[in-house]
Amino acid sequence: MPAELFDMELRALRRDRAFRRGGELFLLERVFEDCLDRLGLLRQGFGSALLIGCPDPAWPHRLRDFAREVAVLDPGRCFAQAAGGSCVVEDELEVAAERHDLCVAVGTLDTVNDLPRALTRIRASLAPGAFFLGAFAGGIIPARNLRIIFSDVDGSFVAAVMSKPCNERFPYCSFSLSL
Repeated sequence: MPAELFDMELRALRRDRAFRRGGELFLLERVFEDCLDRLGLLRQGFGSALLIGCPDPAWPHRLRDFAREVAVLDPGRCFAQAAGGSCVVEDELEVAAERHDLCVAVGTLDTVNDLPRALTRIRASLAPGAFFLGAFAGGIIPARNLRIIFSDVDGSFVAAVMSKPCNERFPYCSFSLSL
């Protein structure tokens, strides 16, 4: 087994420190707002949403404009507890099969050690016809890698990868897939 790229314990500790210090969320807020804008274009409601990555305890309430219930997962214990959710490492996720019809993942999947495994586990938690919207830090390289990962995980869905920089210094890539 290859060496892990990211130290999950250190990652969680850093998120907890950011919570205690009151981290600057301007970029994550911009990305989350963009995700909500994209959801607004769908013109449909969702029964159950899974929010992965929640540095602001107000995010689940805002996501309830689109889903009746919202389950929150975050790799940092403090962020998870503040939002009424659970602390989890995404590639170790264990959620009931076909439980959610929406998943929004913001700012955490780019630092998991096994992204295909995390996406497979997320997909297992989604009902048929569910919608997944994720945002990654990075630029064109993550977008290319996501296309490769999606083609390797399962050929039964369509991935649309859209790159849209917040500004030249902080680009991000978001993607969505319809299952």
